[in-house]
Amino acid sequence: KAVSAFANTFGGDLVIGVDAPDGVPASSSIVGVPIAEIDGFKLAFEGFARDSLEPSLPTGVVTFKTIPVSRDRAVLVARVTQSWLGPHRIGKKGNREFWTRTSAGKEPMTIWQLRDAFMLSGAAREKAREFVMRRIEDLTPGGGLPDAPVALPDDMPKFVLHVIPIASFTRHDVMIDVARY
Repeated sequence: KAVSAFANTFGGDLVIGVDAPDGVPASSSIVGVPIAEIDGFKLAFEGFARDSLEPSLPTGVVTFKTIPVSRDRAVLVARVTQSWLGPHRIGKKGNREFWTRTSAGKEPMTIWQLRDAFMLSGAAREKAREFVMRRIEDLTPGGGLPDAPVALPDDMPKFVLHVIPIASFTRHDVMIDVARY
């Protein structure tokens, strides 16, 4: 549920190896996971994200960081980023639910949230495609941008790279720290 909720909203971190009854860790709650089991745990977690969510999470949506807490134990942080292929639901068989993240935790998505999620995922891709096509047209001779920064003659090959934060095409106000990447 948490992975689905994070992928369907703004992402988040799952901390594995911390005892937190009712979601509140105590200062003595860092128990860690045996370091020898971390690779197997990562594989199982990735398998779950691939096989238990529909649609499956794209590669790179889940990443891991291992934080040693003793000689033989570590805390594992699973970072789940927002997925642009969502919304994702849990359970390919039987009970199938869509989850979202709120300030109070995770909760099932309402029909209105589902409608928005489906519309935004398609609309963001279409808006990005339209933006790229407009920019390419603007950069060609006689295009819509008379003061193009570079004149691209018709008879030369061209390579145009657009770096577009997908969040700029959605209704979410998201700040992306590019220095982190």
